[in-house]
Amino acid sequence: MRRKEQLAALLATHHDLPVTQVRPGPLGTETDNYQATDGGRRWFVKVYRDTDLAETDARLEASLLAHRDGSPIAAPRPDRHGHLLTVAGDWVFSVWEWIDATPLTTPYTPADGERIGAMLAQLHRNLAAYPHPERFRATSEPWWQQDTARVVERGHRILAAIDALPEPSEGALLHREQTRQRLADVQVVPALQAGLPRGLATQLVHSDFTRPNLLFNPAGELTAVVDLRGRVLHPAWEVGRIAYDPLTAATSPTWRTYARAVIGAYAEHAPPAARQQLVYTARLTLLYVLQTWYGLADTYLEPTTGGDPADLIRYWHHRHTMSRQLLGLLPELEAELTELLDQPASHPLNDQEGP
Repeated sequence: MRRKEQLAALLATHHDLPVTQVRPGPLGTETDNYQATDGGRRWFVKVYRDTDLAETDARLEASLLAHRDGSPIAAPRPDRHGHLLTVAGDWVFSVWEWIDATPLTTPYTPADGERIGAMLAQLHRNLAAYPHPERFRATSEPWWQQDTARVVERGHRILAAIDALPEPSEGALLHREQTRQRLADVQVVPALQAGLPRGLATQLVHSDFTRPNLLFNPAGELTAVVDLRGRVLHPAWEVGRIAYDPLTAATSPTWRTYARAVIGAYAEHAPPAARQQLVYTARLTLLYVLQTWYGLADTYLEPTTGGDPADLIRYWHHRHTMSRQLLGLLPELEAELTELLDQPASHPLNDQEGP
């Protein structure tokens, strides 16, 4: 029996779904994904390749509870035994209602930012109420505290790999210059860390609230967030990660207005203590981005077999441009956010665009 036919049989026996068609979907980081059709209904099926069953089950439970509490997050469908994660022999899978929406491939607008910020605030409120955050692994290496020795060593390995190319392309030469620039920028990490206050709030957050997981319907309206990963981290970091979306920050003249829209909309629903910590969104974003070589390392050190290499490099370029802009403007951005967050009521957007 072929794999698709096996999955169809499992959906019938474990989920009471008389599936008539199973089609492969886009490959996930941890899953093989499928679209299953049951009469006129469609379902999204994730088949886990190698997973921590307890943590995956916690992700599904947190998603379902947040969905029931009103967050527009995709929710799993329990199987006939009430399990969110179905285990059948060598198969481990979950079933989700199909969402007719896709990620945007264009820069976000300030209007998008207002909706994104409000959605994230609601999701954080719901995740903060999750009764078992201990089911999620703690971050093993807090990037907002760690030193940069391994980051620097990795950067020099990338330089060596580029220098070893017999005939480096123009792109490779550009990557060499960007790597050198990044190695210089990494030297400011201790100062960035020193500027963070002690006792930043932590809670269960989505941990991958990024462009690929924000779905917009055909009318261009933000519809849902998917693929909760779940970590206990700083909410302000997660706000900053989407407020300074790399594609938007690198290519849109309204990126600063968009970022203010996200943070302002989120702040409307945040408690006072968490609200003031949003001043550090850009700083936390920089600390996170400056300590990863994602895109370049995948190209020159460990060529990936998944995804499009051109997409990885494009993402690196956007992220590098974003980090350079945040570094150059950090005092100004934090002063701007301090003023924004000191306002007690709604925050009208400033029509003046930054560089």
